[in-house]
Amino acid sequence: ALSVAEAAGQAKTLNALKSLILPDELCAPAAWVDDGGEFNEAVVRYVLISLIAAVQNNPGSTIPSLARRLKLLEEVEVAVLMDRLVRVEAVAKRTGHAGQCCYYSGALLVGIPGLNF
Repeated sequence: ALSVAEAAGQAKTLNALKSLILPDELCAPAAWVDDGGEFNEAVVRYVLISLIAAVQNNPGSTIPSLARRLKLLEEVEVAVLMDRLVRVEAVAKRTGHAGQCCYYSGALLVGIPGLNF
């Protein structure tokens, strides 16, 4: 990281690099945050529905596979949103082969007639 920051002319020492780290009380910009720092509800809704649909259509999906399928977010952003979907039971998370997390349809969506993505 120091090499990248140094090449960009932003930091030449480890202490200077540490000063570039975002404070805990701030949130890094993301695709689902608008220019005012609020949730962009249309984008959030689209992304969450797309993630749920991808998991329903491809049980056992992983974060890397979901990020590739969605083509909108980085893996870390997909992981944040998938954690939220797990919390509300829209998807279920299990450990798959080689210890990788896999996602399946959650209890919230199981058995709802006509729910097809």
